[in-house]
Amino acid sequence: MPTGDWYISCMSEEESARNLVLIGLGGSGIKAMLALRALIEKEKLSAHGSRENSCRLLAIDSNYIQTGEYFRDIDEEDLEGIRLTQDEYLGLLHYRENPWDRVTEDAKSNIPEAVKLHSQRRAIEINRSPDRSDYEAMIYVSRERMKKGVRDFLKNSEKSNKHSARPITLMIATSLFGDTGSLCYLALLEILTELSEEIRCESINAVLFGPDVYVRFFQQQTFHTAKYLGVVNSIFNFCFKEGPEQIAPNQHLISLYPGTSMHLFPRFAIFTETAKKLYNLIYEESLSENMVQEAGGDSTIEMVPLNLEKCLEIKSSFVDRLRADRHFNELVRDYSS
Repeated sequence: MPTGDWYISCMSEEESARNLVLIGLGGSGIKAMLALRALIEKEKLSAHGSRENSCRLLAIDSNYIQTGEYFRDIDEEDLEGIRLTQDEYLGLLHYRENPWDRVTEDAKSNIPEAVKLHSQRRAIEINRSPDRSDYEAMIYVSRERMKKGVRDFLKNSEKSNKHSARPITLMIATSLFGDTGSLCYLALLEILTELSEEIRCESINAVLFGPDVYVRFFQQQTFHTAKYLGVVNSIFNFCFKEGPEQIAPNQHLISLYPGTSMHLFPRFAIFTETAKKLYNLIYEESLSENMVQEAGGDSTIEMVPLNLEKCLEIKSSFVDRLRADRHFNELVRDYSS
């Protein structure tokens, strides 16, 4: 990966005064935001001699884990500036909390959402891995604490930043098919809509990782693809269908350039490459291809708007498979909110 001063900083005082807030959802989203914050602080330190009030970060994941887990794939030379404190971490589940206890109790009270969730619960097995319904139960029981955590964090961003008179510039990152990240993202869209009268945002951008960026991490199976398409369907239904006005971020899909092999790069490379593109997006810089090449290699990823047309393009690309593969069709339907 490129090292050193690969980016020519021209961040003005006005640009550095942005009230910038980062939210990472799930493992991939958190790693991307950690890499972005490290880059922002590095550039601000280089330009102004201080990284004070560069940005604030909130990491949201399923439950409390050792924050060192997010650094396992980072080479030592890339660790500079990457950190995560417990105060920046919001775990959706309390220690040893079983979300199904609450779901079962609410189902007995005939709360419709709980009844539906309870009907989807898999048989209890010892040591089985969590499935989608387990994560949906987690979102069900933790949504209000997530809303409170996001509200408090954004409110504190306004109070703690000396430039808080400016509305918040909000950047969100997540995977489109990781269970925690994708479900948290759909919940966050609803939460931001509910908080829109309380919290002023100058802009909201979301960067969403597509399935091809994970080819090195694990062998993808049918349910991974179905989960991805299901989340795209949910985003389409929330953001682009007619109905009550919703808060819809400027969404950007991250995917690999055709022919790129991530096996040639460190595992954390996808997040550092994403951070460079997001830095450019935030500060509206013009980064030439030559500058990237001079820094040590071509960019491995592309970032395209996940707008109405792109959602329709993704959906239409699976039409034949949905018709021919009944199991895949059922999985997509189950994963679509």
